[in-house]
This record gives sequence, structure tokens and C-alpha cells, in this order.
Amino acid sequence: VATCAVAKDTTTTVDFTNTYAYKPVDVTLEATKTLTQNGQQISMTANQFSFKLTDVTDSSNPVDKGTAYNTVDGDVTFSKLSFDKVGTYKYTVEEENGGDTTITYDTTKYNVEIVVAEDATGALKATTTMTKVGGSSVNAMAFVNTKAPDKGSLKITKTVAGVRGWDDVKSTITFTVKGPEYASETNGQKTFTSTDFPSGTLELTDILVGDYTITETKTDIDGVTVTTTYKVNTGNSTTGFVATCAVAKDTTTTVDFTN
Repeated sequence: VATCAVAKDTTTTVDFTNTYAYKPVDVTLEATKTLTQNGQQISMTANQFSFKLTDVTDSSNPVDKGTAYNTVDGDVTFSKLSFDKVGTYKYTVEEENGGDTTITYDTTKYNVEIVVAEDATGALKATTTMTKVGGSSVNAMAFVNTKAPDKGSLKITKTVAGVRGWDDVKSTITFTVKGPEYASETNGQKTFTSTDFPSGTLELTDILVGDYTITETKTDIDGVTVTTTYKVNTGNSTTGFVATCAVAKDTTTTVDFTN
């Protein structure tokens, strides 16, 4: 609405100008995060991992477009990008190394290209394509980190009492240990001889946590009878030659056998 005055013998000019601008089109980039250990997916905490979005439309002048973090479900959502001009926009997405030495971080980097153009109605539309750097196109961005297996230690001791001593019987004694550490061995177990524990103590350090079974095998000696007992940590002494125990993270489980 314009108002003006028209004077005698003059011309009054009123200029109207309309400026048309596109309604912005929004794009929200998303990714997924998975954490594995021992080949299995494990839980993660919210904000445990961070992801960087960089605008590389001008490759000589990259612009940081913010950081996104994972949810407990592994969802990663970046702040929305708004475009009000036709054009081709380029971005990279990558995970940041959080510095946890027990985790191998995914080093995959993605190129994201967003083409903004007019649709049939004259409105802006955005088409997004994603490719792995050095790889092929993908439908979704995914990052997988691997956590080092939890480790503990198992200490097996052998005490010989009565009319025979350790040096008399050590060549007749073996221990067979079955558990996660030896899953790739025949029958999932490994046998140790006195060569492995010449002083009567077998120390298995830095082994996978989990449940273990230790079986003592001995050769009978003429003229004597043998009774075998065992004790796990500070538990009660039990008659038998097969002991079961659990190896926990960063701890040493002790199994004492006495003949």
C-alpha cells in the first residue's frame, strides 16, 4: 500500500518491486553406531562416540558444521542443514578418535553430496548421495568400533604331600584347561605338562574372561594311593580332580590342587 500526492502539471511515479525467494529445503544427515567385542554387539553409553560433519563445497576452505553424538541405541543425528539456493553442496562425515586405548575406532570417511534443484512446482528439493571415501556408494552411513576383549589371569598351583614329593611325581601330572581362551584349540581345551609348570605353579596371564574347567590328570604310582582335592580362591577344599571357576576382568583366579 503506497500513498502519494499528485501535483498540478507533474507526474508522480510509484514503483512496486516484488522479490521472490525460495523457501528453504532442509536435510538432516544420520548415521548408525555399533560397538562390538568378541564378535558380538555390546551396549554403549549415550554420547560415548562423536562424529564430525565438514562442509567441503569449497575444498580449499573446509567449514566445520558441528559434531553429533550417539544415543544408547546407536543413532547419530546431525543438526539440520538448510538450503535456499540451487546448487551442489559437498560434505564429509567421519568419527573422531575418542582416545580409549581399549577401542579400535572406525576410520571410515564418507563423502556426502546434496544437490538442490527446483521440482516441478518450482519449489526446492534436495537429493542426497553418500559414498565411502575410496569405496562405493552406500544407502546409509554406519560406523563399527571394536572393543578389546576383557582379560584376566588364572593361577593353578600344585601341592604334593605325604610320602612323595613334587620332584617324585611331577612327570606324571598334567592339567587340561578348557574355556574361552582356548576355544580355537581341539575340543576347546589345552593341556599343560610339568614342563609348563616345573615348580608346581602354572600361571596363565592375559586370558579371556569367562568360565573355565581345569582337569588334573595323573598316572598312578605303584605302592601309593592318591587323593586329590582342590580349592578355588579362598573357598572350601573339595575332593576331586575337576575344578570349575570364573576368570574376571583384571583379576587373578587361583585354583589350588593338592595330592
